[in-house]
Amino acid sequence: MSWEEVKERLIYAPPKKMEEAVGPVLERIDYAGTQCEDCDKILDCQRVIDISKRTTPFALWTHKCRACGLHQDPRTGKFTLTSQEKATVLATLKREMDK
Repeated sequence: MSWEEVKERLIYAPPKKMEEAVGPVLERIDYAGTQCEDCDKILDCQRVIDISKRTTPFALWTHKCRACGLHQDPRTGKFTLTSQEKATVLATLKREMDK
């Protein structure tokens, strides 16, 4: 990536009226739209996965994509579940473990 490409992605905050000279303030970096690996949505920011450990209904690590809000299916490993669907899948897995 060249310096010119990086420079085009920088978004600066509008200058404030001040008596002193102040340099430009970087507001954000504009990311090129990238496709999410799991949900196929076009993202305008970096993808972040929240990872947490659950203890109910049984101990396991859960993963949630912040960009699309979908949860990882513990059976397939794909991000396809809403919160309610994930709770249903976990309850089903718990029943299978208790048999």
